[in-house]
Amino acid sequence: MQHVRPVPRSGRLYGGAVVLIGLLALVLSLATASAAQNVSAGDAMLLGIELGMGRAVDSEIVYVVGPPTTLPPAHKAWVEAIFRDMVAQTRRRDIRYLLRVLDSEMVNAFSAPGGFIYLTTGLLEHLGNHGDALANVIGHELAHVELRHALHQLLRSVEVGLWVSLGAGLSEQSEAWRRVEEVGMETVLLGWSRQQELEADALGQRMAAAAGYDPMGLVAFFDMVELVEKLLEPELADILTHPSVPERKQRARVLAAQLPVAERKRPEPAPPAELPDLSSIIERLERELQQREADPVFAEPSGARP
Repeated sequence: MQHVRPVPRSGRLYGGAVVLIGLLALVLSLATASAAQNVSAGDAMLLGIELGMGRAVDSEIVYVVGPPTTLPPAHKAWVEAIFRDMVAQTRRRDIRYLLRVLDSEMVNAFSAPGGFIYLTTGLLEHLGNHGDALANVIGHELAHVELRHALHQLLRSVEVGLWVSLGAGLSEQSEAWRRVEEVGMETVLLGWSRQQELEADALGQRMAAAAGYDPMGLVAFFDMVELVEKLLEPELADILTHPSVPERKQRARVLAAQLPVAERKRPEPAPPAELPDLSSIIERLERELQQREADPVFAEPSGARP
């Protein structure tokens, strides 16, 4: 969900030539979707491709962003309880969702094909004890997987000549397969299309509301993101952000007002007492921004544009 320059590395996927042949077959099956007898085979190939891409991207994200880490017990239990609540609202039953917390100062979250969901420690630090905001962020990432956005990006991004190469049954060490891995990484780390982001925002809010969390949590999240985005130096600005954050925040606000919050069957998970309120985090960021703007070292020249 954010702009990061990925470090290309050669990954390893299971299935090798079988999955590669399946990629070409998938394109052909999508082109002839009206043939009902091919639907089951196409679904099976789709899942195999998705899981394969996910495993490759998983190893690369850990390399590029940061290693998996374990939160303090109470914090870990709270985050995982919210994650389980949100996963319970998903509809896909062909994959198992997996949460990873990565040790990184980035204010960031990712999803990878096949059900991998990532939160950075930097993100959790900037959300504090705001369970509604965390639920909406998790919902956004789950939505990308639910909607199979990575596979749609793959079909749009990979060249026609590459499909021909894949159809030849090349091994996973081939140049063609490495290109598929690169597309997967670019999709996850460099961001989704505008339409995909809006779809994930909306579906994530709907899932949050269905799980008993306030969909206005996404608006609170964007309030924080706008400030962090302004504060970070360019080389550190690899945060969970998107083009037109104000527009997305307004869309989230409108949808939240329309969504009824489901009554919870169990009490909402309680955050650790030591976590700060998101409002206090936002106040701190606002003070830092005011100090930054008052400092002549960081002041922009007259007429400068961001």
